[in-house]
Amino acid sequence: INTKYDKEASIASGDILKVLRNPSLAIVFYNKILRLEPNNFDLLVKIGECYQEIGNTKLAADNFNKALSVSSNSDAALNNLEK
Repeated sequence: INTKYDKEASIASGDILKVLRNPSLAIVFYNKILRLEPNNFDLLVKIGECYQEIGNTKLAADNFNKALSVSSNSDAALNNLEK
């Protein structure tokens, strides 16, 4: 990912795939950016939600917990951990 456009396109692709109920492929797009921005709170929550949707509660919790370590005041991560 070389440009801001590439980053935004990858995130948008992941968001579209998430809405279209293809969380596994959405994770692939989100992870492209997460490798470059490992503390990106929004991506960590989105990836956690995708793992939650496919039933992988361990990886979902791992991502939500990492999001909380980045921003401990987040309702999004806390609410998802309670599910």
